[in-house]
Amino acid sequence: MPAPFEFFIRLPRFTKVLIGLKPRGTTAASFTSVKFDDARVLLMGLSLTMRELFELLGKPTCTEDLFGSMRDAVPEGTYSRTVRHERTFNPGELYVNEQDIAVAVFDVEYEVLVKRRAIISHFEVETRGRFLEFEPMQVGEDFIGWQVAIVGLPDK
Repeated sequence: MPAPFEFFIRLPRFTKVLIGLKPRGTTAASFTSVKFDDARVLLMGLSLTMRELFELLGKPTCTEDLFGSMRDAVPEGTYSRTVRHERTFNPGELYVNEQDIAVAVFDVEYEVLVKRRAIISHFEVETRGRFLEFEPMQVGEDFIGWQVAIVGLPDK
């Protein structure tokens, strides 16, 4: 008996990341420019790179956007997404190049590759549940495979 559902994988890839920084005490329209790879970042006393700052503060917003925007089944393909996240900081919470930052704005563009994965193995054990194995997928140089066990409680 074939499984009554399909499995799709969604693989995001960032295409553009802009981080705007507003130093404390500057005007509302004033954002500072820093080199992404050379910036010295201190977040609550922890030394980070701008990439690490994005991983901590910007990337979770992209994840929320991805899961929130694709709750329903979508056809295979590549989908472009844009997300904006603004974060306000308390005095002394974030420093970039020795400047106390009041607001950071993350503008991110990313693509989501949606691919259907075929079920290549399926069996059921009456007392244990269902086991599914999906077709492997190449991502870069690596192959990713999925196996899913759907476990249910036996009837009493």
